[in-house]
Amino acid sequence: MIRQSVPRITLLQPRFAVLAGLLILCCVLGHFHRAGAQEHIYWVEANFDSLESRILRTNFDGTAIDTLATEDGVFIRGLAIDERAGKLYWGYYKLRCVSGIRQANLDGSGIIDLEIANLGCISRLVVDTQTEKLYFFDGAQIRRANLDGTDLEDLVPEGGIDLAIDTTHGKLYWSTRRVEVQQKIIRRANLDGSNAEDVLVGLSGPVTMDIDGEAEKIYYLSSNTILRANLDGTHAEHVLFPYDNPYSINLAVPHGKMYWFGSTGGEAKIMRASLDGSEMELLVDSIRDACCLLVAGTSPIVSAREHENSQEWAGFALGQNYPNPFYSSTTIPFELSRAGHVSLKVYNLLGQEVARLVDGLRRPGKYTVHWNGTGFPSGIYMYRFQVGAYGKTKPLTLLE
Repeated sequence: MIRQSVPRITLLQPRFAVLAGLLILCCVLGHFHRAGAQEHIYWVEANFDSLESRILRTNFDGTAIDTLATEDGVFIRGLAIDERAGKLYWGYYKLRCVSGIRQANLDGSGIIDLEIANLGCISRLVVDTQTEKLYFFDGAQIRRANLDGTDLEDLVPEGGIDLAIDTTHGKLYWSTRRVEVQQKIIRRANLDGSNAEDVLVGLSGPVTMDIDGEAEKIYYLSSNTILRANLDGTHAEHVLFPYDNPYSINLAVPHGKMYWFGSTGGEAKIMRASLDGSEMELLVDSIRDACCLLVAGTSPIVSAREHENSQEWAGFALGQNYPNPFYSSTTIPFELSRAGHVSLKVYNLLGQEVARLVDGLRRPGKYTVHWNGTGFPSGIYMYRFQVGAYGKTKPLTLLE
């Protein structure tokens, strides 16, 4: 009697499908890891005589400077990057404060105008990838909109100098001038603008800043000095006195570096040092009328693999979903040892988001989240857990 081989083939097909799916998954995860991995420094140069502004980019070592975009007859006074989507945003204004916000790819191609009405003078931009919002100064107020320009909101009736987002704790920070006492201050609020409060007062000079949410530190400039303090403004300490009129500080936390403009003799230069103030070095020299310094290639989605094995990742835990494989519904467990902004999303193998399970602040504790896969094609998906600068991705398998 000849044995039937069909059952054996039927058993092998799912195995091959799973192996093929895992291979594709590895490729996709590699794509996620490298999505913003081009490590670059971006900045703006303005020529006030010819009314021209340029957006430039260089490598982390200061070599290979490229011009990405040139704006004639306008001033660029805000620059922001969404590394996950690979997009660059800038705010511009013409004479009489005719303003707008433009979006492009990170290489400067594909420029489009966001359709945002009733804008005043745009002066600073920052992207929050957790909430997928664009925050900016518009004259004497802080506003935000979706990354496509829709759903414009007024948050805080204050103008200012600089903006920063603490994604770990869901806070918005800004520096501004307090006219009645002739001093500059740093304030913070919830991301919706509520519960605004002073953090640091009595500052002077070009007070710019950036946030290291995981270390719970704010780095800022005052009186030509780089300082840092706790996020509530306590325990301020001197980090570095650069001797070159610093402004526009920007952190690359995964690399343990900070960057800033120095200004001497009417020209600017890009400097960097370790976060403790050591190893200061010059990267780019002889820049004219520079502003809006940004460091790209250090986003959480790029550095997640490094952080998964770090001691700081011990504060969070992501479990494997159960059951797995599953037919309709599965449960995903995670644990927080401290409060933070949590994002838990499900992606298909093309890297497209198919479900957003958690997106908001969570207190310390153990959590379980359910995903109903009914209506989705069978196959391998991945769920990504993000808390501040730390993330993990795990696969799950949906069966018919």
